[in-house]
Amino acid sequence: MLVNTARVIHIGLNYVIAPKRPLTVDEKLAFQKELSMIGLEAEKTAKKEGGVGIKASYEGTTVIVETFMNSPNTGQLLILMPENPNSVLFSKIAEAVGEIYIRIFTDPKPQVFAQKDGSIRKLYSCSPEYPHAFQYIWEKMLGKSPEELSVLGKPILGGGLRFVMPPTPNEPIETQVKIESFIQDPKLLWVEATMKWLQPEEVGTNFPAGELYARLNDFIDKNVAKLMSAQ
Repeated sequence: MLVNTARVIHIGLNYVIAPKRPLTVDEKLAFQKELSMIGLEAEKTAKKEGGVGIKASYEGTTVIVETFMNSPNTGQLLILMPENPNSVLFSKIAEAVGEIYIRIFTDPKPQVFAQKDGSIRKLYSCSPEYPHAFQYIWEKMLGKSPEELSVLGKPILGGGLRFVMPPTPNEPIETQVKIESFIQDPKLLWVEATMKWLQPEEVGTNFPAGELYARLNDFIDKNVAKLMSAQ
């Protein structure tokens, strides 16, 4: 696996916030206006339960912002760069969006992040001796032989590994990692890391986006990459 070929293809952060109520029409319009002032001009909007979904473009990169109710007293704020994201800009944009959200919706004022989660997906090229990424996973990472797959009786289009790491008392974060061959281009490894912060956190003036993204990205670049490239 060639670590230096990493390409980010998806970044997303999601926040469950309490207390929350459905947004008024004026609040939705104010939210969209504030987003446009930071360069997120809505190209498309969609109705959401008690909220709004906005698709915008920022310096050629698609940004999706959604706010909606997920229970009678809690709402969600979702911020995505779903296609060819600009990882340098993501933290800046996500923090700006979050600060607008907290500033506009003040009655009741959001008090607690009941939960936070995020995901990053990356593609990696395999070294030339492995023309199929699943071959790299099976033979290189797992040390298995091609003959051992013959028991399935069918050709393998793709496959991969999934790791689930539960929260601990010292680190209340649930982490999952998926390492798979990329079906659209089987020469590539598709890697996804997700983290779910389960410890409630008081809402402050600085929106926690950059630190969450950095934590996820470091985990992929250091821990997961080391696992994939281990001899």
